[in-house]
Amino acid sequence: MGVEIVAVLAALGVVGYFVVARPRARKARLRAGLDALAPLLAAPVVDTGRLTSTPATGHLHLRGGYHGFHVEAWPERADPGPPGNESSIPVDQFVVRIVGAHGGRPWNCQRRRVSLNPFAEDEYVLVTTLDAEQFLTGTFGNFLGLPAPDPQLEHRLRAAGLVGAVASLGHGNRSYLPHVRFVPPIDAMRGLRPPSTSWLECRVQVEQGGVPGAERFRQLLDCMVHVVHVNARENPAA
Repeated sequence: MGVEIVAVLAALGVVGYFVVARPRARKARLRAGLDALAPLLAAPVVDTGRLTSTPATGHLHLRGGYHGFHVEAWPERADPGPPGNESSIPVDQFVVRIVGAHGGRPWNCQRRRVSLNPFAEDEYVLVTTLDAEQFLTGTFGNFLGLPAPDPQLEHRLRAAGLVGAVASLGHGNRSYLPHVRFVPPIDAMRGLRPPSTSWLECRVQVEQGGVPGAERFRQLLDCMVHVVHVNARENPAA
């Protein structure tokens, strides 16, 4: 009888660790990491409150100002590959968004596998669509209220050094990261509600723990500010 009680208590202890203690410890580490980044922003806040770019999120995040821009940033563990990816394996990522960035049309720039050769290196792919897989184009794009495509946009962004700026972020061992994309205001409700807020987003792979150091965060912010200016100049709103 005593052995059975000990076994039950041990099982409850294991369950308690994985269900309660471990998630609490991870959340505490993430908060400590975000708190360490907060001094880089003006009027920083670390909490799970409402985000301007993603109102429904419940992520613990950091928000504040940087060089006059509103920044929202958070750690996330997810598969960076396209939807339906058969080899879905989550990876620790850090997301940085500059909210309210100026621009007219969506685009994606992402490091990904292009060649069928398994030994070929990933390449940086730039597409001027809302999604990297280019599903949300044509009729779907019209339905969402996206602006008409600009056939010269990709050329202008490349000529302005956008791909090089994304490559300067560096990368880990996973394809599909880094991933930088711009989402313009979208009037999906055709004037019945205000258009969505535009944002420029950067996703990078990070070490286990989910939050980069201060210098790495500063690098991400500076790169994003540079890309914001490139986008405003080369991708003006109509």
